[in-house]
Amino acid sequence: MAGGQLTITMDNYRQAREVAQRLICQIADANRGKIRSTTGPNGVMAFVVPEEIFPANLRVKPGGTDFLSGYVAGTKISAHIAPTGSAEMLPFTGAAGACTGDTNRIIINAIATNVGSNPKAVTLDYLNGTGLGTVNVDWGDGTTTTGAAEANAALAHTYPDVGVYTITVRDNSAPVDATAARASVVVG
Repeated sequence: MAGGQLTITMDNYRQAREVAQRLICQIADANRGKIRSTTGPNGVMAFVVPEEIFPANLRVKPGGTDFLSGYVAGTKISAHIAPTGSAEMLPFTGAAGACTGDTNRIIINAIATNVGSNPKAVTLDYLNGTGLGTVNVDWGDGTTTTGAAEANAALAHTYPDVGVYTITVRDNSAPVDATAARASVVVG
């Protein structure tokens, strides 16, 4: 593979959960950690899927547009997801749209820094799969926080010092670390 990628952008953060769930349902389990989040051109979160983990096709709804149709190896392509309720984001049918074996998967949706003009304060927005278990957030500075079991939640933290920290979010009900999500944050 020649380093191509698909960048999926959205109009608002509410769409991130739906798009993330659809991505993890189609990407092989061993490769899901390679999906990156970034900021799209409109300032809203975007997901970047590297070419080496592309599935045979990639859709955000059954029967929807295959974003990889006609893909040329090594190219960088993008797709924009219209607001929820559009034809492209109609809900998946079946068991709450979940893919089997993926309950309690953790996804870090966003990390806001410099919260309240405090350069050491951050807010972590995470998705806890179907929201079945509480999460343990290791902030990377020696402190941990238990987070809500909600399907979409946010936690705040203030770091003692400036620096680069790795945040790890684990579902407390999951038997293996495979459900953990990690992200680095630059503080200060």
